[in-house]
Amino acid sequence: MAIAFGLGFLFVLALSQTAWGRSQILAYTLRTLGGRLNGELAVQRLEGNVITGARLYDILVTDAAGAPLAAADSAYIQYRIASFLGGDVVIHRLVAYDARVELFRMPGDTVWNYQEVLTDPTPDATDGTGADAGATLLESLTLIDSEVSVRRPLEPDPRLSQEAQDARMEEMLADTSYVLEEVPGGYLRTTIIDIEQVGAEELFIGPTERGGTYAEIVNANADVYFRRDPPLEVREGRGQLHLREGVLEFRVPEVVLPNSRGEGLGSIDFTSGRPMYNLFIDSPSFSLSDLRWLYPWLPDDPEAGGGSAEVRIEDRAEGRLVLARDLLLEMPGTEVTGDFGLISGPESVRFIEVELEANPLRVESVEALFPDDLPVQGLVIGGATIRGVS
Repeated sequence: MAIAFGLGFLFVLALSQTAWGRSQILAYTLRTLGGRLNGELAVQRLEGNVITGARLYDILVTDAAGAPLAAADSAYIQYRIASFLGGDVVIHRLVAYDARVELFRMPGDTVWNYQEVLTDPTPDATDGTGADAGATLLESLTLIDSEVSVRRPLEPDPRLSQEAQDARMEEMLADTSYVLEEVPGGYLRTTIIDIEQVGAEELFIGPTERGGTYAEIVNANADVYFRRDPPLEVREGRGQLHLREGVLEFRVPEVVLPNSRGEGLGSIDFTSGRPMYNLFIDSPSFSLSDLRWLYPWLPDDPEAGGGSAEVRIEDRAEGRLVLARDLLLEMPGTEVTGDFGLISGPESVRFIEVELEANPLRVESVEALFPDDLPVQGLVIGGATIRGVS
């Protein structure tokens, strides 16, 4: 068996040294790997060979209905020859340039398009050990000058009454800051990730019974557009992601924004009608300008405010808890320290465990934190202390 495999390896290596041989290997690659997809794989040209490394040009992956999942101008790839023989697809290294990835879930569906495409249409195949086939492992993945589009159904909070849901839906549809698309059954809201460079290792995409999807992000430089503008600007980042049965778990030991840095861990549950968060974030240094992706009305000047805090975000039956500990917020003429919490329900906000001290307090600086004017004007000389437990 070993001799036969070795001879086969040498034959493929020799074949890949000629233009005719590369065209034959390319055709065989497309038939074999394409047959492992619940969709189609098209590559216009191959240079080099798949053993020592090949460059592919004009790559397109589509789902069974012909909708694009991924396209790239070019990519460098190395993969295990055993991928041709059944079992898991193992790619040693994949570097994609100017790639466009389209991820979406339609209204009423529970499965994302990438899960459908990467599901082996021959589920009875095995890898020789009796284990189910159908998993893909990318030992090293790099995206350069690429874009990932994530589209998911636009839905109001299911805890609202039907009348309130209808009103909230009208508000969201009228909000021009969202990127929306009308589709059969409703609307999709788009998040765009504009990538300068992202590197991942040990990206495993498999069925739930084999652990789901896992990736280790080793470096990230990208702008994330949850709205049209402004984006979340990630300048450096690394961490681990694990998606299984609709629950995303993550640990991010380092993330760097233009004027902020921090770390975090937690989970987001996407299985219910709305995302359920359980997060812990520790930011020893942040700037309000780096939070404009979340609150666009915040000042865009990095010198207008910043500080440090530990933040816990947790979804509870009564609403979403946001709890800030050891807060330090410095703004022109104002310094705020202490703890505070709030619980935001579908129709109300309640403050809890508030113990804040401001010394001095400049009202104009505080007004910049809110979208509407505060019902006060002028400058307060001195300080203020607020304490309370709900």
